[in-house]
Formats: sequence, structure tokens, C-alpha cells
Amino acid sequence: MSRLSELRGNLFSLFADHPYRIAHEKAQSLLKPLAGDQELFEELILEAVRKPDFFKQKRINPVIAFDLAKNPDCHLIAHCWLPRPDGNTDISHQSIHHHGNLLLTSLSAFGPGYESVLFRAGFEIDSNTLQTRMQLEKMYKNPQGNIEFVDIDTPHIVFYPEKLSVTYALWSNDKKVATQKLKRLPLLQKYKSILKPLLYKIGLDKALHVNTIKFLDFYVEDGKVIVMPERVRYPDGSNENFLRAFFHLLQSMNFKKIAELERAMIANSDAQMAIPYLKDLMHGKPIPNTFEEIHLQIPKVTIPRSAIYQCFPELQKQSKSG
Repeated sequence: MSRLSELRGNLFSLFADHPYRIAHEKAQSLLKPLAGDQELFEELILEAVRKPDFFKQKRINPVIAFDLAKNPDCHLIAHCWLPRPDGNTDISHQSIHHHGNLLLTSLSAFGPGYESVLFRAGFEIDSNTLQTRMQLEKMYKNPQGNIEFVDIDTPHIVFYPEKLSVTYALWSNDKKVATQKLKRLPLLQKYKSILKPLLYKIGLDKALHVNTIKFLDFYVEDGKVIVMPERVRYPDGSNENFLRAFFHLLQSMNFKKIAELERAMIANSDAQMAIPYLKDLMHGKPIPNTFEEIHLQIPKVTIPRSAIYQCFPELQKQSKSG
């Protein structure tokens, strides 16, 4: 049995046998040994590149992601956080946001990690102005081996790391519901992106425990935190930038199974456009870390740290004292 298969089996059993909150607690003992596990990470990469459409992807945001494990109960994703080309760590990757009724357990698997600010649940939104009152929970750094749990409706913000960092993010709903079986139907899985907005409009999203992306994000303006009814998303980038970012990632991770990678790419007819990057990787030619211009600055999303400090002056004091 492969390492990935064993991990998936253990994780799926946990979530099948326990309430989701307890499963998250118990999953920490499964996740902790994965920190620094190069063998598992390379197995994940080789599995990904064998998929037919892998090399056709566009870069949808600065993070490169891979599914480690997924079923209707839980989803474990590897998030590869590439630093900004200018090295700026005082800009957020996304706006202040929370995950609705989703639970998150996050392991820092590789690298120095990012810095994050966690706020408390129970924030208050003025229905007229959309101004939001939040209270700080903590500011924390996320070095390799660190595990953080983020509860439902808990706002937070993440700043870019100084160097490449990888987190393993474990997601689930906060509780099992009778309608969970419905989510397993192939038809619902296939048309999920179409059905979720419809369920929201007709008021069935809460009954079916569907997490709709409404009022989950906040931006800052003139020292105020303001909720966004709709999420501002990153525009899609290019396939070329995805390929360059992917091979830059492999080079930065000192990927060792290059011969196996080459065989997998030769067998994948969609991989031909990526062969020049493979050759650069094989010959040790530096592959630059480049971002799409459209991903470097997005109003209400890429927020300067100074603007967060303007809303929460105590954060700046905490940062200086730390």
C-alpha cells in the first residue's frame, strides 16, 4: 500500500467513525508526522502529473494546490505558498475571511510558513453600513510542524511568506447532518458549482448544510473593517504561468524523483508543452518565480499590513514586542 493510500484510509476512517470535531482532534496525530516528509510530497506530485488534465491548468491564484485526500466527509489539500517575487511579506494573500460552517485543521508541512492574524467569532455587522466590529484573538507565525485549528465563522488573514512554504489543510463541515448522504450522489457532485447558488436563492442552503460564499470576506478602508456580500476572486491567469510556477516549486523543494517525473510526463500526452521546464529542472537551470501581473495587486484582497494595523493598533504593538 502506498503512503498516500494509507493516509487516506486512516483519515476517511476517522471521519466516518467520529463526529467531525472529534475527528479533527484525532487527525492531528496523523498530520504531525507529515511535516518535512519529502517522500510523501513527491508521491503526491507524481500522482498529480499522471492525471490527464494536470498540464492544461491555468494559474487561478498565487497558491499551487494538490488534493491529498478527498471524500464527502473531509478534504485534505496541499497548499504551496510561493513568496511574492519582490519578497514583500507585508501584503495579504487574501482579504480577511472566514469559512462559514467549515472546520479547518492546518499543518505547516515545509518552509518557514506565513504570518497570520486570527480574530474571534461573534463579530458584529451593521446591516446599513456593512461596517464590522471584530476582536483580535492572536497573531501567530506558522513554522514547519505547527498545527492550527480554525473554527467555524472565525475570521483571519494570511500574509505572504518570505520563502516557499507548504501547508496541509484539512477541511470538513462542522457536523454530520442527515443530508450528508445527498452530497455523495454523483449528480450533485458533478453540478455542485451550479446548484450551490440556486440553493442559496431558494433558501435551502442551510437546510442542506451547504457552505455558500456569501458575507465571508472583509476589506479595510479608513481604519474600518467592512464586509463584502460577494467574494472578490482572483482572475484566472495563464497556463504558461501555472507551468512555470509548478516547476519553480519542484526546483525549490529539491524534487528528487526526476526520472519518475520524466516517465510520467512522457506517458501523458498533455505534458508536451511542459517538457522545456522539465529539461531546465533536470539540468539545474534556474526557473524563475514569476506572478501574473493581475495577481500581484487586487483591490480589497491584497491588503497592506499597515492598513490592518490602522484598524487594530494593538496588533502593531504586539508585532513590535514580538
